[in-house]
Amino acid sequence: CKRCKISAPTLYKMCLLQTIYLLKKKAWNNCERNPFSNMPSRIVNDLVAFSFSREKDDRPKIEELQLLLKSDQLERVDFRNSTFSKAECIALFHLFTDEASLNLRYLSLTRQFQNSKIVSMEMMIQKCPKLQFLETETFFNLDVLECCTALQVVRMRYSSREVLNYFRHRNVALLKFPEKLKVLDVFSYEDCFSTYKIIGKFLKYCPELISVGLIDSSLAVYDICQTEDSSSYQFNLRRCYWGISLNPLDAVPEFLTGYVAFYPNIIQTAVSSFPFVEELIIDVYHKDCLEPLQYLKKLSVLIINFECCSDGLSTFTTLISKIGHQIKHLLISGLHMISLNLIFNLCPRLESLNLSGSATVSKPIKTCMNLQLLTIQEIDKKIFVFPSVKLFKLETTDSSFRFVFG
Repeated sequence: CKRCKISAPTLYKMCLLQTIYLLKKKAWNNCERNPFSNMPSRIVNDLVAFSFSREKDDRPKIEELQLLLKSDQLERVDFRNSTFSKAECIALFHLFTDEASLNLRYLSLTRQFQNSKIVSMEMMIQKCPKLQFLETETFFNLDVLECCTALQVVRMRYSSREVLNYFRHRNVALLKFPEKLKVLDVFSYEDCFSTYKIIGKFLKYCPELISVGLIDSSLAVYDICQTEDSSSYQFNLRRCYWGISLNPLDAVPEFLTGYVAFYPNIIQTAVSSFPFVEELIIDVYHKDCLEPLQYLKKLSVLIINFECCSDGLSTFTTLISKIGHQIKHLLISGLHMISLNLIFNLCPRLESLNLSGSATVSKPIKTCMNLQLLTIQEIDKKIFVFPSVKLFKLETTDSSFRFVFG
């Protein structure tokens, strides 16, 4: 509204504040019917989120929020940015194992619930039959997932070793994963040699998976193809990480030379097994591993790390000449003397570019009309001519050069 000086979001926030104030004053406690039971879920979600985001001294007590939590309209609960006492954790646990969780679609739990010792995460999850997204900071018994038939995303944080120990004593084939499960992210920065057998089982028994998180999937599918008839499986991964580990490696240890020698074959197998990949993070240990990437026809996001390969520039140039037309977001680390002119000429749809190595410019850039974000660590020219772009953000560690638009 042009005549109002208060913007809509601010006015909405004021309404949330006033509603929370009335809840704390118990304004609706004597109503025969819960006044929030007919309220849109989005508003109930916002009221709960806004309540839990308040400073602890200003936050409503759990009992003051019971009308909201028991309204049957609550669909989203995210506790990641909230801190609760042991008593509050127990109170929330009783609510969510009673009736507050029947319509939950999104649930994010922090480690503090597990630390309360009385809270059973498995019991909370079992009481959420409509759950679609689940994120926890601690491990739980995966058997309970069969109760959540609509579940699409499962993420665990900081629990990799517990997961490894769990699967050493379990038959994954006997687990009843939800049929609609698309993301199963249960490892945090583990190396591929510790996890590839488990990841392989995920791929085999969860055919709808589009992501296994930030853990390598290439060695897992390579192992499947070497030991089984892979034609009996259909893999649908869309987001992948291929490499030993996301933990930075300054150099590949000598005992991994055999793995490095086979790395191009591993990547070739991954490309043929995962033809639908749209987003890829790849560590380059051998320059020949890049050639198969040209066959990923749906690839639009590429994050590529050359820290362990010093001679990858020519191979990268060949690759980008074949797939550059489909790339929208490109991040390159460990590669030096990259020609920006070449990248922009070959990647006309590029929206963001991040270069942690050095770059060169031979003439004014003319073809980057879609570019919104450019991050460069080092460049060989101090004046850089760009065409006009609508939304553009430049980030650089070198303040000595400037950009000219027009």
